[in-house]
Amino acid sequence: MGRKIYKYLGPDILPLAFNEKGSVSIKFSLPKDYNDPFELFLSIDPSQTKPELLAFYRDIVQEIPQHPTTCFSKSPIVTPMWAHYASNLTGFVLEFDEELLMNFVNGSYVTDVKYLNETSSEVREQLERAYYVGKPRHAMWLNQAAGHIAYFSKHICWSYEEERRLVINSADLDKLDLNMLLRVPSECVTAVIAGARVSEDNFQRSVGIADSIRCKHYGLFIGKSYKQPFLKDLSGASYVFRENCIVSTESYCGHCKEPVEDSINDLCAWCAIDDIHIKDAMARNPLRMMHEIGRLDQYIERFNSIGKK
Repeated sequence: MGRKIYKYLGPDILPLAFNEKGSVSIKFSLPKDYNDPFELFLSIDPSQTKPELLAFYRDIVQEIPQHPTTCFSKSPIVTPMWAHYASNLTGFVLEFDEELLMNFVNGSYVTDVKYLNETSSEVREQLERAYYVGKPRHAMWLNQAAGHIAYFSKHICWSYEEERRLVINSADLDKLDLNMLLRVPSECVTAVIAGARVSEDNFQRSVGIADSIRCKHYGLFIGKSYKQPFLKDLSGASYVFRENCIVSTESYCGHCKEPVEDSINDLCAWCAIDDIHIKDAMARNPLRMMHEIGRLDQYIERFNSIGKK
């Protein structure tokens, strides 16, 4: 099984991505348009660099070349990603087969983003070597190191994204209004995942798209006790994301299908609650008793006033 990478989309983007039969469109942006304003400045720390070295760095590196770039995640269950890039769980995630995708992209480079808490020691070493030795190859290595840091590093505060970044030549792109789009065969998409809050119309639209390109379809679910989001296919079978791939759950609740680590008669802890448990809880609840005798509101008011005088 090849590596899978994941693209988060808003609900309105999914049909646009598949508006041309047999292909899927991927949007690219230039580094100057990145959402993190600091990720181009992780190469060196100006405040810790001598003026002569800083001037030399600027003269060698100058501006970082602007190559079209798109961002994937290594996981389809990153909750902040669903919030930020898939319209608060109302959008979708596309699963791509990276090997298939790269077969259709010329002159490209894809790798994991490295998350840094401070500037790169590698670039600093290259800068000092280039400045003091003065050979052309050292200047070229400095330029390459600074470019790599600019494209494939971000501040550690973004590490939740688990990002994998693809950089290509602009010659492979189509221009649509202000957007740069790469069209690749739809076979590169191996699954469509609908968000937990997707509308019924958009859910059915995504099912139709998955059916038309012959890929898998999942819905994302937020469980009551399972610690991470999980997936269900159209038959109701449950899946989890484990070891970089979507796999069937080994154990799940027979009622709600939520993955479970420890089950009670094949039910999760919540679904195992029966009428006897409910009646016992009601009988033991002192607040319910106070409500029945008409004293609850007075008690709550007095309770909340404690410590305020």
